[in-house]
Amino acid sequence: MAGSVSSRHPAGLHVSLHLYLGAGTRSVGQVPLARTSFRPGTTGEAPGPVPPTLVGSLLAFVAVFGLWGATNWVPTLVRELPDLQGLDRAVLSTYVSYAIMALNLGALGGYFCFGPLADRFGRRPIFALMCAGSLVMLPITFLTPHAYVDVLLLLPVLGFFNNGIFSGFPIYLPELYPTSLRATGAGFCFNAGRILASTGPLLTGFLVTSLGSFGRAASAVALIYLVGLAILPFAPETRGQPLPD
Repeated sequence: MAGSVSSRHPAGLHVSLHLYLGAGTRSVGQVPLARTSFRPGTTGEAPGPVPPTLVGSLLAFVAVFGLWGATNWVPTLVRELPDLQGLDRAVLSTYVSYAIMALNLGALGGYFCFGPLADRFGRRPIFALMCAGSLVMLPITFLTPHAYVDVLLLLPVLGFFNNGIFSGFPIYLPELYPTSLRATGAGFCFNAGRILASTGPLLTGFLVTSLGSFGRAASAVALIYLVGLAILPFAPETRGQPLPD
């Protein structure tokens, strides 16, 4: 009887199916699939991709700005150390190379740890950890060392936070978008952040002139991580959530 009623009233069947699909699930065969999306700072329905795009772009901007505006000046930091003054340029370049290796060693640790930590504690807390660690370690690394050995000890810690944060973007940004926008949205966020952060080296040069040293300039640039910490409360937490349809 139900089948005959449906065949005589296709419009009613269409409305019923529309209401069913609009209620929050779709069915393929007999298996219901949940429809999910996100609100800033929560899970659930979202009005559109604009808030996640703003959050993702700002996080990328903060990470790249801190890297280009401060961490990339590590070779200058090493060359200005008091105990390395007067060395031959070739020897000094060797010391710089070892310092970069120490920085990258810490970065590898950050890259490997971000994923497991984000799965255990959530995406937002680990982004916050990386921002807070960078905020603290940049001034310590650029202002306190007076010997080369001090720099070698500090750079891996700085690299863990300052470079390790980049491992979070391939995890987090695609989770903000539905399938139809996933690659485009993630790519736009990261590259928009890079474009905005291109002012970092210019600002650092200005700060060196104004503040009198690369160490003070890098410490001032570290304040950008406060922007990251400020935006994170509005970021969707995606840990344990199905990808948006």
